[in-house]
Formats: sequence, C-alpha cells, structure tokens
Amino acid sequence: KNAQYDSISKKNDQMLALVAICVAFHPTRLDDTIHTALREKYGEQLNRIQRGGPESLPIFEELFRAACPRFISPTPPDFDHPHLNVDPVEHQLAIFMEDVKNNMYSPTVRSYLKLYTTMDLTKLAGFLEVDAETLRSWLLVNKQRSRQIRHSEGGLLEGDVVNSSDLDYAMQGDLIHVSEAKVGRRLVDWYLRNLARTY
Repeated sequence: KNAQYDSISKKNDQMLALVAICVAFHPTRLDDTIHTALREKYGEQLNRIQRGGPESLPIFEELFRAACPRFISPTPPDFDHPHLNVDPVEHQLAIFMEDVKNNMYSPTVRSYLKLYTTMDLTKLAGFLEVDAETLRSWLLVNKQRSRQIRHSEGGLLEGDVVNSSDLDYAMQGDLIHVSEAKVGRRLVDWYLRNLARTY
C-alpha cells in the first residue's frame, strides 16, 4: 500500500513539473486546485522559469530531468564502440533545451508587447538588445506556434485556425500591431468551490 502511494505521489510530482514547463512556455489560466498544487510544489522554480532569461535554463533542465518519461534508443547499442552510443535522455534533453533557448526571451517580449497597441520593430529590438531581423524572425515563428486548429465539425483535421494565446500581434512592415484578448474569471466555478467550503 505504501509503495503504491509513493508511486502515485511521484507521478503527481512529474505531472506538476510538466505542467510548470507548459505554463512557462505558454502562459494560460489553470484551474485553482491545479494552480495551488503547482505553487505549493514548484512555487519559486515556476516564478523563475516564467520570468525567462538565461538564469531559467538550469531550472528547465532540472524539471525536465525530473519529469521526463523513460526514453529508449531507436537503435541497438554498438558494443564494439561504446563511446559512440548516445544516451536517449541526454539526446532528448539537448533537443528540449534548444527549444527552451529559442523561447527564452518570450516572457520579456510578451511583457513589452502588452504595454503597447502599436510598436516599432527597431524600438522593441533596442529594448531587447537584439538585431531587428532576428527579432522579426522570432516574432513570426512565435506567432506561427501560437496558432492551432479548433475542431468544429467535419473531418478530424478540419476546423478553424485560431490564436491560442491571449496576446495576438500582426506585423505591417516594421510596425507591430498588438491586440490582447482579456480572459474573464470563471466566477461560477469560484462561487461553487467556495460555497462547498462553507457548508
């Protein structure tokens, strides 16, 4: 019984670490119970990875190592040349960390974009101390990543392309037009949860 509880507790911790990584990559509103559990388990680490920047890299690595599944190598090991064998966890970690480095400044860019409705690309590049063309390519890639197909009807892969982020922007030459979708609180859930606590 105790081993089963430990196993469930470990899986819960892994799941919360993966949720922390996902929320850092794509900020979204969580259910209050999940958010509370996440804050209790990974409060300081979550704050640091949500801020982004180079100081968040070791935390991403630590959370990934703690939460990643067991990876297996698609090729059999080379017993004649063991130094050529690649550890599957290290390989997947390298791929993951490359993606983290590409998104490292995403929270900073989002915070600047939330302050403006229109902004010049060179002005934002000056704030971030990067080249304007590098920033342009990053913004276009990030915009493409935030799009998803929302299924409405028809075939499995059919649907409407929508923005999954609360922040949307469009580029017209060197001008960035920003629009922010305000997500209201789900008050019904909050009232029901607090009503259940009082009675």
